[in-house]
Amino acid sequence: MILSQISLSIGDVTDIIQTIVIVVSLIYVAIQVRESTRATKGATYQSIITAFAEIESRISQDAEVAKIYRLGQASSDKFNETQLARFNELMSSFFNLYENLYYQYNN
Repeated sequence: MILSQISLSIGDVTDIIQTIVIVVSLIYVAIQVRESTRATKGATYQSIITAFAEIESRISQDAEVAKIYRLGQASSDKFNETQLARFNELMSSFFNLYENLYYQYNN
């Protein structure tokens, strides 16, 4: 009788220890997922800032691109074919970046 009570107690203790280990493991996994999400968000933010910097650099370091950008915002009717193509590519870069921002925001 005493032996069967001891084995039940050992079994109960084993179940409690297993439950505690499972809970601790789940907490650890949740913390790791949260940290991974933060790291991913940080990397995404950095890549977006880098993309903005590249476009801004193109405009600020090249006088012709700056002129095309400024004039294109007012009216692109007076552009020749090459200037219009450059302006369209510059605007496509901006719109791609904003599309990425919108996508990241929704996710």
